[in-house]
Amino acid sequence: MSRSGSSLSAGPSHGPLSAGRGRRGVRGGLPLREEDRPGAFGHPPRPHCPHPYQAKVKLARKALAARDKGLCGYCGKPGQNIDHIVPRSRGGKNEWTNVVWACMGCNDRKADKLLSEVRMTLRVKPYAPKGKAWLIVAVGTIEPEWEPYLAVTGAVG
Repeated sequence: MSRSGSSLSAGPSHGPLSAGRGRRGVRGGLPLREEDRPGAFGHPPRPHCPHPYQAKVKLARKALAARDKGLCGYCGKPGQNIDHIVPRSRGGKNEWTNVVWACMGCNDRKADKLLSEVRMTLRVKPYAPKGKAWLIVAVGTIEPEWEPYLAVTGAVG
């Protein structure tokens, strides 16, 4: 665990599996130790991996607010809610490309209708975060001592 109380978990191949505060960061893998560092204590550095591990960011309120910078995806005012672009009641999925952070006014106006039905448009195209975003959302920062592991695996960019 780092000075900030955050931890980065890795699997047997030294690839990052999860990050979190305190003990929660240890779930899903082994905590990193100095002797596990690639090249330390006789371990050969890992060869380049042509298909690096790509962590997926779990869709959550905190993560969505971070992706959309806390602003409504329709009007740009500060938002408070998750809004499904294609409502779940109409077959829309609960995934990154179908949700935006929305203010109360826009969320109420849109309700369970399609954008075309209420004559609303999106300010930005929704996307699934990747790269270092999953780590920053999980822990708030990337610890300097994690960089060698993140760079070796190619998991973040």
